[in-house]
Amino acid sequence: MARPDRGQLTARYTFPLDRFQIEAMDFVDAGDSVVVAAPTGSGKTVVAEYGIASALADGRRAFYTAPIKALSNQKFMDLMAVHGRDRVGLLTGDNAVNPDAPIVVMTTEVLRNMIYARSSALADLKVVVLDEVHFIQDGGDHPPASPRSTGVPVGHGFEHGRGRRMDDHRSGADPTGRGGQTTGRTRVSVHGG
Repeated sequence: MARPDRGQLTARYTFPLDRFQIEAMDFVDAGDSVVVAAPTGSGKTVVAEYGIASALADGRRAFYTAPIKALSNQKFMDLMAVHGRDRVGLLTGDNAVNPDAPIVVMTTEVLRNMIYARSSALADLKVVVLDEVHFIQDGGDHPPASPRSTGVPVGHGFEHGRGRRMDDHRSGADPTGRGGQTTGRTRVSVHGG
């Protein structure tokens, strides 16, 4: 069931939402973990942005993770353009900008370390977006950025927030999340392209 304010949260989009986006948003609204598998350029980011917007609307926090600093830095700039400098922070291994913001972009390694340390930053967390999750399945090419390589569950409903796998750009991606452990209900939304 859709949130009553979904129209407001998606009003900035000038195109009709695709079926897979609506389905994934329904899963987000139901409090489920979500895996979205779709071709590059098909609109997976819309679902991630919706999760972030819903967290803000509920007065909670959202984390957006990427496996490498360059992607984190780019997403930080993108989200600042939408939400403003005061509402977006950045945490990488060597950079901390506005870490107490309601939206924080970080490398996946930083999130992993927060979970291990049981950081108080997780307390008001509603949504975690794990972007570029195909890196997690890379068989060791990116071990410092991979929660799987350290045993942190992927798509996990964290104790203080709800994990959301939102993005996998690989053609033929396995949207079931079998490569990582999950707890709770993980829903899948696939767009064939």
